[in-house]
Amino acid sequence: MRAMHNRALNAKRLCYTPGCTNYAQNCHVLQKNGNLNHIAEDGFIRHIEMSSKEPSLHFKKAGIHATDVMAFPGFCNACDTRLFLPIESKSLDFTNKTHLLLYSYRAVVCELHKVDSWLMCFEEMKDDTWYDESLRNIFDDMLLMYKLRRNGFVNQQFLLYNNLFNNVLDSAPNFAVYKIAKQGVACSATYFPFICFDEEMVYKALNINPMSYDFPFSHTAVYVHAVPTDGELFVIIGCHKNVTHVETIPIKDLKFLDEKAILVLLSTLFIKRIETWSISENLYNDWSRGSFDKAILNIKTHYLDERITDKYMYNLFNFTSMPVGVYLWEGNNKFSISE
Repeated sequence: MRAMHNRALNAKRLCYTPGCTNYAQNCHVLQKNGNLNHIAEDGFIRHIEMSSKEPSLHFKKAGIHATDVMAFPGFCNACDTRLFLPIESKSLDFTNKTHLLLYSYRAVVCELHKVDSWLMCFEEMKDDTWYDESLRNIFDDMLLMYKLRRNGFVNQQFLLYNNLFNNVLDSAPNFAVYKIAKQGVACSATYFPFICFDEEMVYKALNINPMSYDFPFSHTAVYVHAVPTDGELFVIIGCHKNVTHVETIPIKDLKFLDEKAILVLLSTLFIKRIETWSISENLYNDWSRGSFDKAILNIKTHYLDERITDKYMYNLFNFTSMPVGVYLWEGNNKFSISE
C-alpha cells in the first residue's frame, strides 16, 4: 500500500491554479533558502515521514535542496512564479496580511494534493480483485471520508483565491502572529478542527459545489505556520470566522498567550493535527538521546486515527522566557499587542 501511495504522490498532475492546463512541478511549501536554511545544519534537516516498515512513522534526514523535502507537485512554473512573487522575491513580512494569506493558500493546495493522492490510491485498491468484500467496504468508507475532505480543501482554496486575487476580503481568515525564540522547527499546514459529521451534513457536503459560500463546512479551517528566521521563530495561527477554539484555547484568548502557551499549542498541533513538519538535526539529537523521538512518534501514530478526540495538550520544547511579540489581524485591521 505504501508503494502504491508513493506512486500516487509522485504522479504527474495538472497545476492546481483554477483554469491552468499546464503540468505541475515540485513546489516547496516553505522556501528552502528563505526559511528551511535557518534550521538546516550542513544543509540537512529531519522531517516526519510514513514508511511501509514498522514503526510506520520516522524522522527522515534529508537535504533542504532535495526536491521532496516539504515539497509537492502543486503549481506549474508560471503560476508558482506569478502567484507567490510577493513572498519569494523578498523576506516574509509578518505584518502584511497578503503574505500570510499566500502562505496559507500554498498550504491548502499542499493538503489538497495529499488528499488527491490518497483518493487515487484507494480507488486503485478498491478495484483490485484480491480484496474481499469486508476490505472493499473499508475502502468505500475511506473513499467517502477523503472525498469529503477533498471538498473541504477545494472550498478553502476557493475562499483564499478570492481573498487574494478577486479582492473578496469579507471571508478572509484572521491571524495571530507570535515572535518567540528560535526552536529549530518549521511547518506550513492547514486542517479542519471538526472530524466527525452527521450523515445529513456529509450528504450535503458531497452534493454541494465546494467552490461556493454555501458549502456546509465553509469557514471552519485553521492555518498553522512555524517560520524560522535568523534567531527567532514566527508562529502564525489563522482561523476562519466559524472557528471558536484552537484545541482547548478560545479564539478570544489567542492574543494573551505567553511563550509557554504558544509552544504547548504548537506542540499539540504537531502531535494531533499536522502531518508534515521539520526539525533541526540538533533538536532531533536532543530528543533521541532520551528516546523522546520514539515517544513522540508513538503518540503521533495514536492520532493517525482521526476519530480520536480528546483535550490532552503536549509540550515538545524548552522555554526561554523571551518576551513574546504579538500581531493580530482582524478583518483588514492589524493590531500590534507587543513587539
